[in-house]
Amino acid sequence: MKNVLSEAIIRLREITPNLPIPSFQDVKEDNDDPDYVEMSMFSGVGYGFNLMFEENVAVAKWFSNAGAIFPMHEHGELEVITVYSGSMTLILHDRDTGDPKEEICLYPGVCYYTEPNTPHSAYFTEDTWYIALTVPASEAWPHG
Repeated sequence: MKNVLSEAIIRLREITPNLPIPSFQDVKEDNDDPDYVEMSMFSGVGYGFNLMFEENVAVAKWFSNAGAIFPMHEHGELEVITVYSGSMTLILHDRDTGDPKEEICLYPGVCYYTEPNTPHSAYFTEDTWYIALTVPASEAWPHG
C-alpha cells in the first residue's frame, strides 16, 4: 500500500502545477456540472469536482475561498491532499476531546495524508485549489 501511495503522491506532484486555475467567479458559474458537490462549511464555500471515482479510489479537484472553514469531521478512508494554488491549514484534532492537537500548512508542492478515522478540519486564508484522493472512494465525494 505504501509503495502505491508513494507513486500516487509523486504523480500528483507532477501534474498539479499544470492544472488551470479558474477564478472564484468561474467556479460559481460552473455549479451546474453533474460531477460537482458543494460541501457544508462553517463559513465560506467548498466546491468539489470529480476527476475519478471508482470503488477503490476517488480523486477530486476542490476549491475553497479565502475565509472558508471546513468543520471537523472524520471518515473511514485514507485521504491524500496536495495544494496547487493558494494555501490551507489542516488541523488534526484529539479524538477524545476534539481539541486541536496539530496544524499542518499546505501550499503548492506539499502533500499530506490523513489516516482513516482521524478527526480533522481546515481553514483557508486565501482562495485555494487542491487535489484530494481517498482510498477507498468516499461516498461523500463528487461521482463521475
